[in-house]
Amino acid sequence: MRQHATHLEFVGRVDHQVKVRGFRIELGEIETVLGAHPAVSEAVVQVRAEGEAGRRLVGHVVPAGGSGDGHLARELRDFLAQRLPSYMVPAGFVFLDRLPRTPNGKVDRGRLPSAERLTVGSGDRVPPRDDAERRVTRIVAGLLDLPAEEIGVHDNFFDIGGNSLLASRLAALLGKEFAIEASLRAVFEARTVEQLARYARTATAPPAVIPRAARTPFRPSASPR
Repeated sequence: MRQHATHLEFVGRVDHQVKVRGFRIELGEIETVLGAHPAVSEAVVQVRAEGEAGRRLVGHVVPAGGSGDGHLARELRDFLAQRLPSYMVPAGFVFLDRLPRTPNGKVDRGRLPSAERLTVGSGDRVPPRDDAERRVTRIVAGLLDLPAEEIGVHDNFFDIGGNSLLASRLAALLGKEFAIEASLRAVFEARTVEQLARYARTATAPPAVIPRAARTPFRPSASPR
């Protein structure tokens, strides 16, 4: 990598190239930018394919100052978003004391932990405060294959792994859960658990379907004699 005053230029052979949601991504580019953050000692990015969330990017990070948390996850996400396209920003991060290595010293990607330890929150997590927010949190957690306790009511659905395909699924699940006519546009506009719960409370129910009355066959009366 060559660093200039206003941009980063990546040189060298293509390695660890993957395809996520139709975009061809060079994982080494993300790792290089991630490693440039002063709070990162080492970093490896992988693609995980789990549940309804499908293929998503996960950053495995050894923090320079010890343990990582939601504050650092938010800081790293913002740092990457300023330097890379949105589709190259990991959905979350797994913080490690050290990266697993092979006997010859290379990073052993096959031994990296699963995304069960993923940190996605903003660091100032506000838990659900009422039944509607708890129900929305449960739906979002299930869609993104994340622990519900990792999701705060102010976390942006699209920042923590959501995409347009999952947004369509989210709208359908909200409609079913709250018996409302939930639209895809509403999901894109609301984005957070807090706003989605507010929308669910105020949205109208779909119009009731009135069953059609059974048709009685016409029988002409007998003619008088």
